[in-house]
Amino acid sequence: MNLLILAFFLLVLLISAYLLHDLDAITPSVLFCLGFFLCAAFAMSNAASWRYEASETVIFTVVLGVALFLFVSWVVHLVMSKRHGEIEGSRAWVVPVNRPVLLAFLALQLIVFVWTLRAISQMYPAGDPLTSISLYDQANKFSDKGAEAFPFPLGPLRGLCTSVGYYVCYLLGQSFGMGRDGKEKPLLALNLAVSMLVSFEGGGRTTAVSFVIYCFIALLMVKRQWRATRTTISFKTFLVVLAVFVFVIATFQTMLGLMGRSSGTNYWDYICMYIGAEIPNLDYYLTGSHSPADIFGCMTLYTSINWIGAHFGIPDLVYQLDLPFRYMNSIIMGNVYTTFYAFVYDFGWWGIPALTAIMAFVSQWVYEHAIRFDAGRHSCIWVILYALAANTLIMSFFSNKFFEAFLCIGLVRNLLFLACVHILNLLVSGALKRRNAMHEDSLPLGRED
Repeated sequence: MNLLILAFFLLVLLISAYLLHDLDAITPSVLFCLGFFLCAAFAMSNAASWRYEASETVIFTVVLGVALFLFVSWVVHLVMSKRHGEIEGSRAWVVPVNRPVLLAFLALQLIVFVWTLRAISQMYPAGDPLTSISLYDQANKFSDKGAEAFPFPLGPLRGLCTSVGYYVCYLLGQSFGMGRDGKEKPLLALNLAVSMLVSFEGGGRTTAVSFVIYCFIALLMVKRQWRATRTTISFKTFLVVLAVFVFVIATFQTMLGLMGRSSGTNYWDYICMYIGAEIPNLDYYLTGSHSPADIFGCMTLYTSINWIGAHFGIPDLVYQLDLPFRYMNSIIMGNVYTTFYAFVYDFGWWGIPALTAIMAFVSQWVYEHAIRFDAGRHSCIWVILYALAANTLIMSFFSNKFFEAFLCIGLVRNLLFLACVHILNLLVSGALKRRNAMHEDSLPLGRED
């Protein structure tokens, strides 16, 4: 019954976010509310198997956190809307799509894919590459020292390929959002597929879902700008999103099995371990006893702290997340606890309002810049940044994605790589344009009668 109450409150907050932001379906608060609502709905569907009843503590925590996010993002939206006025209507933001650049991206990613596969097979030898990838993933996530580092320059090149994937997602979204029928779509899709494979090699569990989200966010934002309409979800678009969601859910266990993540649990228990179990796991932590964190922000700022420890030779700052696996009624619940777990773990109950407010402010600030397309051809960087943030907001029901994967030291690297990829594309575009202009000027003029 309590899970039904939680789902009801989250649905009310989701509808409120949609209405307060002028029926904008991809604003930060809508995405944040959506993730938690789906989590509560899936938890409710499997509560009988778990023999779980949500406590008032977890209901209060989740509803308060989501409501605070909605309030802060709405205030930022009101302030920035008045400050900036109308959204830019110029078409100067369109990014060129060049076949030579896409071919270069594809070649780079294929080289990195093969190189990574060979490196992982050498570091973690096994009977087949998928088993080696699984061993690498387990070492990276569960051993104290983490997985062995990739040799230079493979590590930075993998980061570059990740940024290429982000950029390709934008170009693909731009192509569909503008209704282009150009020949670049198959090459863009092929680049995106290879980007997914490169990420899969590193053990990424939700890579395909994340890239789909990036493309979808870019498509809707470009479509809104191109047609000068409000970002609304039509019934046709809703059916497409629903079909993709059902497909991902239906094939999720199979895809993870291909990555070496096998499980003896039945299908629905396995699905609910990834979407749904976060609420009872958080409930278990909140209602139990826990001691203060040894390192300031060790869970929330994990990615940045580990980077500092690894690059400056500080062993105490290289550690694994404290995410114990849980079981309920002999069913494995996984080791994910929502983003609120990290906040309470590091800073107590006051961590929830403080860090949730930061999430809401930063994500809404990025979104307000992205939807205006007022930075010319560099506007795509804002859109890509928001797509990255949007993915972490949707996944906040799962874990502390926002501070681990977006607002962290890796953001600097991503921005640098994105800038390099974008500038290269613009330079090649300019060179091709000048060459074509010179070629046209050199053609003989027709005779005038």
